[in-house]
Amino acid sequence: MLKSKRFETIREYPGTSILAASWVVVYLVMVLAQWQGWTPSPEKSADAGPLGIGAISQQTGQMFGAWNSAEILCGQVWRTILATFVHFGLIHIALNMFGMIQLGQLIEEWYGPKLLIAIVILIGFLGNGMASLARPLIGSNNPAVLMITSGGGSTVVFGLIGLIAVVGLRSRSRMGKYLYNQMIGLLVFNLMIGLTIPQIDNYAHAGGALAGALIGRLHYTMIAWHENRPGRCRAVLGLCLIVIMACVYGQVWVARVQSKIEHYNPQVKQLETLRISIGETQARFITRSALGLEAVQVINTKGRFRLPWDRTLFLKVSDKMVRDNQKALVAAIEKTDRLVQETGSESLMQGWVPLRTELRMAIPRPPLNSEIRPFQIKIGTMIQLLAEEAKSIENHQVDLAKKLVLIRTPWPNVIWTELGPAMKNGPVLRPMNLP
Repeated sequence: MLKSKRFETIREYPGTSILAASWVVVYLVMVLAQWQGWTPSPEKSADAGPLGIGAISQQTGQMFGAWNSAEILCGQVWRTILATFVHFGLIHIALNMFGMIQLGQLIEEWYGPKLLIAIVILIGFLGNGMASLARPLIGSNNPAVLMITSGGGSTVVFGLIGLIAVVGLRSRSRMGKYLYNQMIGLLVFNLMIGLTIPQIDNYAHAGGALAGALIGRLHYTMIAWHENRPGRCRAVLGLCLIVIMACVYGQVWVARVQSKIEHYNPQVKQLETLRISIGETQARFITRSALGLEAVQVINTKGRFRLPWDRTLFLKVSDKMVRDNQKALVAAIEKTDRLVQETGSESLMQGWVPLRTELRMAIPRPPLNSEIRPFQIKIGTMIQLLAEEAKSIENHQVDLAKKLVLIRTPWPNVIWTELGPAMKNGPVLRPMNLP
């Protein structure tokens, strides 16, 4: 009996059921992506208390459509819609689904499932769009504020609250007044919660409520369409499906560009490891030269008189010190040679070959003082080649990052002057907000 009632509810409110199910599907896919290692998992999610249960990382949210002001002002406007499907934890999605089901069923009774889906998409577009503009306008246009990650369906929930409040106010009936008072109470209550929890995005909540209030002005028009213009409702639903497909396509394109940018990050780390290894090899080579002397002077007290035969200020070089240095030099050469081979760079290989030959000659015999200076010059050339290789990779990343800046809004110009190049390393992670 309960099972039949559950399916009856789904048949009675197909629009609400489809939207709620889509939220669950997207959340499960994000969890699977983290579990399989396709996207990074959140760090220290257990320390977040209940909000950390089933946590989704910011990188995963960004990949699936979470927004920040910088990305939207750069032209990635589809994130305003996709972000309403992105949730960052079990508590997050559970609360939003509860609000969506309760309010969505009421609105679906008024306008039908087709217009409900259109309303949800429009609220996401307008609500998150206004929030992305308000954050730098009211707050600050520095990169840290512009790149605060935000996502969640509560933008839609607040939009439905705003819509119902306006409809109730305009109906001028006892039931309408009751609905209006209930919705205003919900807005005030959630506003107080938002002011006490820093992770909650009050900009998105306010934007959603304002968007819903504007849509509520079309209440009688939408009722007329639902009752007398089914063809228009079908056309609106078709347009919504096209919009959703376009949003998904745009996000897939962005994810591909970002994956290409991140593809260069291991190469940058590899070059940095190689630079450190070359420095260690250089130190072993010079130490090998110093240990080739009969003894090493370790103290030279100023003003102290010392006879030529006085050896108290010298440290005798033992055979063990020489052998240990030889082993360390051999290990450093092998490590550096392996790292150069892994880079696959012909220019680095050409610069390394003469250095490797000279280093191997220093294993059986200590290098002479006259050989130190030419060796240092060759080391400097090798380090210069490394810097050029790293610069070339950085230029490739910047060129790819520029593709993510689809439009250049006249305001604020910080978007492309400071933030655009910074996107070469993928999404910059900032404090995350949960609308």
